[in-house]
Amino acid sequence: MLFMKRRTRTLSGLLVLGSLLLLLAFNGGTEVAANNILSRAEFQVVPGVQHETGTVQMSMNFHMIAPSEKSKDKEKETVLESDKETRIVNVFHRLKARAGHPHLKLELVPATEHVTGKDTVTNIAAKHDREGHRVVAAVNADFFDVPTGVPLGLHIMDGEILTTPTGMSSTYLAVMTDGTYRMGGSVQVESWLRTESGGSLELDGFNKIRKDKMTDHALILTDRFGPSTLSEGSGGVEVILTPDAPSEKWQPGKEMSGTVEAILTGFNHPIPQGKYVLSASGAKADWIRQNLQTGEAVSVKIEIDSGLDEAEYVLAGFNHRFANVLVHEGKVAESVLNIEDKNYFEHHPRTVLALKDNELYAFVFDGRQPGFSDGISTREQAALLQAMGMDEAINVDGGGSSTYAVRMPGDTGLTVLNRPSDGKERPVGNALLLVSTKP
Repeated sequence: MLFMKRRTRTLSGLLVLGSLLLLLAFNGGTEVAANNILSRAEFQVVPGVQHETGTVQMSMNFHMIAPSEKSKDKEKETVLESDKETRIVNVFHRLKARAGHPHLKLELVPATEHVTGKDTVTNIAAKHDREGHRVVAAVNADFFDVPTGVPLGLHIMDGEILTTPTGMSSTYLAVMTDGTYRMGGSVQVESWLRTESGGSLELDGFNKIRKDKMTDHALILTDRFGPSTLSEGSGGVEVILTPDAPSEKWQPGKEMSGTVEAILTGFNHPIPQGKYVLSASGAKADWIRQNLQTGEAVSVKIEIDSGLDEAEYVLAGFNHRFANVLVHEGKVAESVLNIEDKNYFEHHPRTVLALKDNELYAFVFDGRQPGFSDGISTREQAALLQAMGMDEAINVDGGGSSTYAVRMPGDTGLTVLNRPSDGKERPVGNALLLVSTKP
C-alpha cells in the first residue's frame, strides 16, 4: 500500500470523558484530532450488570483515495492528508459485568443445536432463557461462514470443543471455571490422528467444512456438526469412524479413540448419529487410502495452549481481517498502528469485547447510517478503548451482525437497543449470553 506520509510522525488526539481530559498519541500519524463523548445514559440491568448508551464524536484529518491510473497495483490505496476536517459520530452501547458475581454467568452458545445453522441474537437468547437461568443481555460473537453459519474460529462450550480450526488464533476470550475472564491474541491449536501401527496425520480442523479450495486438508466432524459433512469438490475421501465411547465429550487434550468402519469416496456424506467422519482431500486423502483400512483402531487428540485447556467457554477469532487485538496491557496494540493496512481505517458497525480490572465490557458501535452513526475504524476503537482505561480489548464480528440486546427494567425478554445496519437483526452463527442464575 502506498502512502503519502505526514511531516510530523507523532500527532495527538484529545478525548473528553466527563471532566477528564486524556491525551492520545500515535506513531506514524493519527486520524483522531478530537474525540468527545457527547451524551450518556445508563441503568442497572441486574445487580452486577450495568448498561450505558452514549454518543462519541471524532474528527479525522485525512482520507483515503484510489491509486492513480499509473499505479501498478490497483488493489493499493493511498492515504493523503485532507485540508478539511471530517467529523465522525458514533452511537455506542456498553455493557459492564462484574466477574465472580455469584449469580452471573457468561456463556458462548451456538445458534442452533448443531454447529451449522444461523439465528438472530434475540432468538438464540430466548432458546436458553428459563427459570433460574435468565438471559439478561446478549451480543453477537464470532465471524462465521455466511451460507452455513459455521463459526470461523474456536468455540468451546461447557468445556466441550464444538468447532475449531488448527493453527494460531488472532484473538480470544475465555471464561475460566472459577468465573474469571482471560483475553488476548494468540492461541495455538493442534490436532492429530494416530493409527495403531504408529502412523500419524495432522488435522486441519474439527467440525469445519472441507471447502473445494482446501487442497491437502483433513478434518474431523461429529454429528454435533450437522446431518452431513457439507464438504465440496471431487476426489476426496470420507472415513466413517465408530467411537469407543460415543457419549464422551471432545475436550482439549483428551484422546478420543475409535475404529474405521468404512472408507468412502466423494463428498458431503451423511454423518451417522453417534459416529465421526474423517474428511480429507489431496495428499491427505492419499495418505488415508494408503494407511487406513476397515477395522483399524485410531485415536484423535486436539491440543489448545495458553492455559485454556480447562476453560469453560472460549471464543477465539481465526482467519478474518477484522479479528484484531485492539488493546493489550493497557496499550493500543502495535498491529493496529500499521499505517500501511487500509483495513484499520475502514468505518463499520463493530462489536468489541474488553476487560478492565477483570470486569467484562461488551461494546456495540452502530454504523453505516449517516446522520445517526457513521461507524468506527479499528484504530479509532483502539484509541477510544485505551482512553476508557481498558486493559485488554478484541474485535469480534461486526457489520450487519453487530447486535446488542438487553433486558430492560420490568421486562421479561430482551430488547435490541442498537440499530443493526441491515435494518433488522442478522442471523449469526453464535452469541455471547449474560445469564442471571438468581432464583
